[in-house]
Amino acid sequence: MKKYIFFLFFFICPFLFSQSKILSFYNPVYIDEKIEIDGYLNENAWKISKRDGNFYKYWQPKPIKGELNTEFIIFYNEKGLYFASINYDENIENIKATRKMRDDPELWTDDCNEIYFDPEGKGVGYLRYVVNFLGTQGDERRIDTANTDASWNHENWIYKTSKGKNCWIVESFFPWNDVFKKPEEGDIWMFNLVRYSFSTGKFRGVSWSCGGSYNSPDKFGYLYFSKKEVDLNKIGEVLSKYISPPWELPCKGGILICKEKGKYKFLKNEEIFNENRIEIEKLIKEIDILQQKIKNDQLSNKFLKMRDEFTDKIKGEITHEKIKDMNDLLLQFNNLYWDLKIEEILINVKEVR
Repeated sequence: MKKYIFFLFFFICPFLFSQSKILSFYNPVYIDEKIEIDGYLNENAWKISKRDGNFYKYWQPKPIKGELNTEFIIFYNEKGLYFASINYDENIENIKATRKMRDDPELWTDDCNEIYFDPEGKGVGYLRYVVNFLGTQGDERRIDTANTDASWNHENWIYKTSKGKNCWIVESFFPWNDVFKKPEEGDIWMFNLVRYSFSTGKFRGVSWSCGGSYNSPDKFGYLYFSKKEVDLNKIGEVLSKYISPPWELPCKGGILICKEKGKYKFLKNEEIFNENRIEIEKLIKEIDILQQKIKNDQLSNKFLKMRDEFTDKIKGEITHEKIKDMNDLLLQFNNLYWDLKIEEILINVKEVR
């Protein structure tokens, strides 16, 4: 019997540990324009730069879509890096803004943005900037996993906030000297934007990078500095050489996938979804036969629930979030199949004895 279990463990494990890291990527462009930091984003540079609004639920390892509509813009020039966040809120008059002391450790309990830069791109240290609507700031420097300097201040960080009918804005400028490094053409930094909101009376949080937080800088997203906008092939080429596989980058209409260092491919949402659907349908047939043999009520009920969930998931628009749900379901069906298979083996062993 041990021989059977040993074999099954090594058969199942490669599947269990094949889940890819979900990446976030942004290409700040070079724009040489005079900018007034006033919180209103009136200059042309803000209008022509790409807005990114793909945010995930905060403190979640799985790619669950964030419930706070948030966007950011980044561009740069010889002087430094320009950043803006647009924080949309259906309860704009109820945003929480009470903290007024710099580096207040409770600043995160207000509606606020946390901006993280890792110029080394190693996912270990970072510069952290926090700002609420009142303009109260917090900043600190994490040097490595054991050392964080809460007394560090970025004195030349310039920022302003403003409030509109359905959003509040943070507009910022970070001079290169204070972030310790000026990027060269083709450099990669790690970056994340986290937003906290209390306008509904309950905590809500989102992160631009899936799983990214002050505690998980290795999960931050990536900034690729280039004076030109890059296409999908260039993104794949850069990331497949820089980041260890396996990883996935959600893109418009599909996913950029890397399973081997230096190699990547783009798959349409429909292709990935249909592959998973076919695999699950095969497993459903095999599980149905097994569960009729085994007669395990607990596993049978689990199977019926999962089958109903699958029937529901294949309806409607195919999104990246739905693809990840199907991936999870495929894993669950695979696990259930082997639970039943082990039961079958144990029964056969007893009958042999």
